[in-house]
Amino acid sequence: MFADLGHFSACSIKTAFTFLVYPCLVLAYMGEAAFLSCHNEDIQRSFYKAIPEPVFWPVFIVATFAAVVEPVFGLER
Repeated sequence: MFADLGHFSACSIKTAFTFLVYPCLVLAYMGEAAFLSCHNEDIQRSFYKAIPEPVFWPVFIVATFAAVVEPVFGLER
């Protein structure tokens, strides 16, 4: 996340995380919690069941790609 510190100042990154990234993350978790409160039987596949059908495959491909790329280019290097 902080690879672009050469392009953006630390203050601008902190501001973006505070006013954009963190609220989006909170909304995503609140949406998943609301979905699970109505669909208790789907707890194993809650992420994929909560996605609307028209955007299921693009989200599935991006999530799978992120899961494959992260171990290769992770922060452990």
